[in-house]
Amino acid sequence: MLTRRLILTAAPALLAFDGTALATVGGLPRTLRDPVLGDIPICRGGATRVQYMQGRESNDPAAADAALLEALGLMEGHMLIGRALVDAGETRLGLPHFGHPVSELYTWLEPRIATRGARPFEAELIALEARAKDGAKGAALATVFEPALAGVAALRATIAPERAASQRFRMEHVATMLGAVADDYGESIERGRIANVLEYHDSAGFLRYAIATAAKWGGEPGAPAVWGSALSELETVRQTAYPELLPPPRPPVSISAVRARAAKVRSFAEQI
Repeated sequence: MLTRRLILTAAPALLAFDGTALATVGGLPRTLRDPVLGDIPICRGGATRVQYMQGRESNDPAAADAALLEALGLMEGHMLIGRALVDAGETRLGLPHFGHPVSELYTWLEPRIATRGARPFEAELIALEARAKDGAKGAALATVFEPALAGVAALRATIAPERAASQRFRMEHVATMLGAVADDYGESIERGRIANVLEYHDSAGFLRYAIATAAKWGGEPGAPAVWGSALSELETVRQTAYPELLPPPRPPVSISAVRARAAKVRSFAEQI
């Protein structure tokens, strides 16, 4: 199987799939050049985050579970915004978000899949991107979207049950995802304008995931009432920073305002 993955390590040189050097920004490539698909935009915020997670786990099982949950949240967020864009007729904008799960996240996940005894799902991610590239949307896209999402869910199920059920662990995860929203929202802005639509949509996808996850956990029997406050913070970010699927010319809200919401959600974990 031909895989399309960029190994995000501190290598002295970065090469495209055709063996030529990649132009970089801050040590990270602008694009990944595939011999068939051409230039594939790289999400700089997401790539930086994966590099960070590589050295974060140490020997702490709780940190390992938190990092895994974060990586899977990023992956699912990419998939959600990619699907929304493709279904809205914005296939050109949606396609990179189906490529990033493979090119930016799966390399980090692969050894953890093996260690945890979960099933690989790279083939499903590649199939999803291929069908989207062929123009599938709606029900036709769902036939490949759901198997890829099932792979994400199966790996998420390997998180230790005591942590998976912990309300504090869950709230901290949602706060981490909202922090990722703020990071990529910030990456999208240059000189007072939304210049990087890719990063803007990355952040929008991560927020969609965070809202869906908070709504699910907050709706479970016996869930703390503070989940309602967390959802309110998330919805405020959605309404202010993402008024439409396509970005406005200028940032509708400041980066610091989004970061403040993430800090507030993190503070809710202290209340549980």
